[in-house]
Amino acid sequence: MTESGNKDQGDTSVNIENGGFAIQNSEVHASTHFELRADATPHELLQKAQKLLDVRARTQALELLKTAVAELGTLESRVYLALALLSGRSLRDLDEDERCQLDGLRRFIKWHNDPLWTNTAELICELIDRHDNGTPDADRLACQIEKLEPEQKGLVSDHLKHVLAGEEKELIWEQIRLRAKEGQYSNNREGRIWAYFCPKPASARAHIPPPIATTNSDVLHAKSWLAMLLLSLTYIGWFLVTNTGIPTVATYVIAVGLTFLSVTCGMEWHYRSKRIAYKDRLYTYDPFRRRPEAGFAGKVTDYVRERFQKSIPANVDKKTWMDDTAGLRAALCNEIVDLYGDQKKYVGKVRWLICDLTWDIQNRYTNGYLYTYRERYRTPYPTKLWCIGAAALGATFWIGTIVDLFSAFPIRTAAAALITLGVTLTSVKRWTHIVQERRRFEDDENEYQEDIAQREAWRNRWLKKIDDHCPTEEEMEHWLNCDTTLILDKALRNYRISWTDVIREATLISPAANSYRARRNLGPWRYSKYNVQTFLITRDGVREISTELDFKNLDPGEQDRHNFRFDAVSSIHVRQSAESEYELNLTLTNGDPRNIPVVISSGEDLQKSEKTENVAQMNLDASGFVHTLRLLEGIAAEGKEWIQREPVQH
Repeated sequence: MTESGNKDQGDTSVNIENGGFAIQNSEVHASTHFELRADATPHELLQKAQKLLDVRARTQALELLKTAVAELGTLESRVYLALALLSGRSLRDLDEDERCQLDGLRRFIKWHNDPLWTNTAELICELIDRHDNGTPDADRLACQIEKLEPEQKGLVSDHLKHVLAGEEKELIWEQIRLRAKEGQYSNNREGRIWAYFCPKPASARAHIPPPIATTNSDVLHAKSWLAMLLLSLTYIGWFLVTNTGIPTVATYVIAVGLTFLSVTCGMEWHYRSKRIAYKDRLYTYDPFRRRPEAGFAGKVTDYVRERFQKSIPANVDKKTWMDDTAGLRAALCNEIVDLYGDQKKYVGKVRWLICDLTWDIQNRYTNGYLYTYRERYRTPYPTKLWCIGAAALGATFWIGTIVDLFSAFPIRTAAAALITLGVTLTSVKRWTHIVQERRRFEDDENEYQEDIAQREAWRNRWLKKIDDHCPTEEEMEHWLNCDTTLILDKALRNYRISWTDVIREATLISPAANSYRARRNLGPWRYSKYNVQTFLITRDGVREISTELDFKNLDPGEQDRHNFRFDAVSSIHVRQSAESEYELNLTLTNGDPRNIPVVISSGEDLQKSEKTENVAQMNLDASGFVHTLRLLEGIAAEGKEWIQREPVQH
């Protein structure tokens, strides 16, 4: 049981227990999407920062934008710097240095006249003024947003959602909702999103044939017995030549030739029958053999059964199909466990092989040659006829020769015949073992080469399929943003409130239990399932909406709603581990503490070019953690007085 091909890269399965929380599997895609050359130009820095902003990697984007702004000095770079400072944040989240950087945008507008970005820059400055002066003019701001080009309008709605007040959001919300509804399934999401979370197929493997079991000692003994056989046959031939006539000698020679022919055909017949019997035992279902129900072996068994139940040939009854293939299913499970069970691989990495082997069995079943080895090793009828005919005719000639000699030399004839018979049987037995073992190894090697070539082709096809279907980071972020937007819209409709009733909003996106995760090198984690927690701050208190989003299967799930007063927030606490894990602990006066894992350790998934803190920060930015934390901290510390400090009142 050995491996063919290179060792799998990125083969990690992470299980993190945290009050029942667990990540089932992690996958890191090899990609240069987020990589940046050391000698990158300022324009390349700006382009890379834009890509990072598209996936909510605000902190990394800021680092690049500061350099790009210093080198380029364009209005576009200044606007992107402002967007990065405000992305996923409110103006209250900024520190003094960040406010100074924003103020620099106002001065910069006077020096540059870039029609494409001037309106966006002026809008950002208007929003800052409105926040500082507390003089809302929602209609005018909404009109300014409408005048923006589609690209700039999308940037504003994506990155300034916590800067826009309720009135502006209310005026443009219908457009945002419609864009989210249209974009939720865009670019064939249903047919492609699986590829992002699909684990890299494990390397193609097949059973390497056991080495030849015969030893040099076996060959030496066989040669010795063959020498004795030749000696005894030579002695009998010499005895016949010196004591009998030509007819008896001719009969002897024919008997020896027919015996050799019969033995040769018999060995071929025996080997082929033995080979079929071995394969039959391998593919015969044993109902008394206990199958594992847990661990890797149990998951393989379950998935094989599932695939066979979904691969029933046309016009075939399910029970008939499952009964006819029971032995093949068991053999397939045993093979997968033997080949891959040593590393306790996540079963998803071998699903490609199970799928293709199941398809191959279905195809053979449909075409009427389910057990191909039976045809391959079937003994040809001429071989059987030659074996039986030569044996019968040879026995006749041997009897004639022995009778002629026995009448004249009974004792010597009997002794020679018995010795020759014993030596022949022993020699044939030993050489049969040697020849058939070499033949077995040759056939096993040929089957191995055929299997490994076929499986390499299957694996390459799967890799190409994954590469062709895998969404970009921008598409994944866009789909997630559409999902969360529609979840927020549903919450507003369920509560029957409008944006004019909402003072502040925060959305925290965290991984759900028992989900899969994947990311590109240097990129943020994407999860197959998310817990989306939305906090709507109104004058009457906090409305919390919890939704488990099945991101991979496009199922928004049901919403759980909780309402509590401002003074009900007892404490808010963040736990950070040495592995850069973050967990938010929210405690209400009338309930148990709730632990929300926000960033899960990357562990062994870190690549050579990555640092734990950078990956953790990128995931914090993407989750909306910082804004949510500061909002809840303000409520926990000040209660309803927190609203009084909000500059814009509705």
